[in-house]
Amino acid sequence: MVDHNNLVTTSLHPPGYKQTADPGAVGAGRQWAYDEYGDDNVVLNLRNAGDLGWCPVPRDYCWILTITTTDATITELLMNGAGGDQMVLPDDTTWFFEIHAAARRTDADNESAGYVWRGVIDRNAGVAALVGAVTAVYTNEDTAAWSMTIDADVANDALRVRATGEVGKTISWKAKVWITEVTG
Repeated sequence: MVDHNNLVTTSLHPPGYKQTADPGAVGAGRQWAYDEYGDDNVVLNLRNAGDLGWCPVPRDYCWILTITTTDATITELLMNGAGGDQMVLPDDTTWFFEIHAAARRTDADNESAGYVWRGVIDRNAGVAALVGAVTAVYTNEDTAAWSMTIDADVANDALRVRATGEVGKTISWKAKVWITEVTG
């Protein structure tokens, strides 16, 4: 992303650019974008009708999570793989999420799996929790021993995606997580 000192506009925000400082009162209906979560996750704000403050626009994210398993230990998929980052919710936030995941044994052929999950998680007063049950929309596995679990990591206020592989098999797991967020 390229920093720009004046990206307040009434039209769509130009891709690849952000403004790092709050431009203040600029007129109702104006837009301002900044990188609250890094270059890949830009926040778009609209100036409220009274030109008194900025209102975040509900936004979508798409994160890629990965991990490789070699046993039957439940293991978390993370951004940037092992040692990477979790998907931590900001406080006073609700996420609707849809997760598409694929798994493939990489040390032999003919073992794969695919999953689709949907759910809602929120964080209130510093505590993340699922809103109702996570729904398994689709599951198809060559090997029934493999599985995925989606839950709230209460200790870290994160949406957690975990996989269980199989002893003696190297399995590569990849999940694409779409988030629609509302904060307030």
